[in-house]
Amino acid sequence: MKSCDVLVLGASAAGIAAGNAVKAYHPEKSVMLFRNVEKTVVPCGIPYVYGELKDVEKDIIPDGHATGSGAELFTDEAVDGDLKEKVIKFASGEEVKYDKLILSVGSHPFVPPLPGRDLKNVFTVKKDVKVMQEIFDAVNKAKNIVVIGGGFIGVEMGEQFNKIPGKNVTIVEMLPHCLLLAMEEEFAVMAENKLKDAGINVLTNASAKAINGTDTVESVELASGEKIPADMVLIGIGAAANVDLAKNLGLEVDMKMGIQVDKFMQTSDPDVLAAGDCAAKVSFITGKPAPVRLASIASEEGFMAGYNTYASDKIAMKGAVGAFGTKIGDRVFAAAGFTTGMCKMNDVEYYEGNFVGPDRHPAAFDDVTMDTKVKVIFRKSDDKLIGGDATGNLQAVEMANVISACIQAGYTVKDLATTQFATHPKLTGSPLGYHICQAAENALRNR
Repeated sequence: MKSCDVLVLGASAAGIAAGNAVKAYHPEKSVMLFRNVEKTVVPCGIPYVYGELKDVEKDIIPDGHATGSGAELFTDEAVDGDLKEKVIKFASGEEVKYDKLILSVGSHPFVPPLPGRDLKNVFTVKKDVKVMQEIFDAVNKAKNIVVIGGGFIGVEMGEQFNKIPGKNVTIVEMLPHCLLLAMEEEFAVMAENKLKDAGINVLTNASAKAINGTDTVESVELASGEKIPADMVLIGIGAAANVDLAKNLGLEVDMKMGIQVDKFMQTSDPDVLAAGDCAAKVSFITGKPAPVRLASIASEEGFMAGYNTYASDKIAMKGAVGAFGTKIGDRVFAAAGFTTGMCKMNDVEYYEGNFVGPDRHPAAFDDVTMDTKVKVIFRKSDDKLIGGDATGNLQAVEMANVISACIQAGYTVKDLATTQFATHPKLTGSPLGYHICQAAENALRNR
């Protein structure tokens, strides 16, 4: 039987961060990381394998990221264990005894009960090089591709499929617009138009009723009765936390939200921590359960879990903000925190500020984006920043990151309106019209 001080199950964003944190802050402790796939992929890079990278092997996280700090890395799948004895059992028959256990076992694609979902050439997005290669091979042979789901996964996969010559790509989204769960409607409409401009058939307010075919998919049938020809289908409508192992071990789990953890990432067993997609989350803004699963959050939770294993000054997780960014064609779309729609769903009274202007000054530069736009949202009860969107060039995603950081710092509308930023003619908008500050000023003026 092997043994270690800290056993980490899962070696993607959360697991790697956890193992590195243990070795960085508790270097005398031994760490073993186990993963159930042969290689660790870059999760957010998966869509780009198909259109731009053109090679699954270009989306691999080097093992040195996990082992460089001194942790040991193994490939095996945890199947059972005994928390009282502090032992985890693996599919190979191996058993490992631990002092502290970190569960970073991730999530799996949510698959709706669609008839035909088991047909050949129907795929979901899995963080597994074998599945990624199967999709790669199928995409190159397919002509008509249907993507079910218009969130970030579906949009990015669809856009990349469309970059391959000779493909007819259709995105089916049940909401009024793609990306609507993450960003404001006017930003979602702009993103959707970029997809259409690229030649993608975008069907909104539409839902899949069935996937048709005998052995291999032949079409996707919508609730309206329309049938869309398809020789490949990708289902990308979200993910569900992997909780089965935790449940079998006797830990408290919420089947919808994930493994229950406290603010220090500790589970119902104080010697077991959980981080990443498998761990339940609460909203930073409301404190209510929040089904946000992002690699950026996973890596931070992994760091906290690793640090907190033996720390006396434990780090607390204050909740998930949710910061997103994507690029469609030549335009970036990004958001952080609440949208106005989320405010309405959560009965949060709000006010907002907007600003549209060039991202260079003077605007005579050749590479200027004249319609760079920022929207910020504040809670009426305390004037605190709770959300924002940005679109334009690459600056937009960093604007969303700034908004996310300011949300976490508790900025009010006056704080944001008077924040000092670096500006430069070739790099940013004017200091008299810096997008984030100006949007906050407009909110302050109109609240």
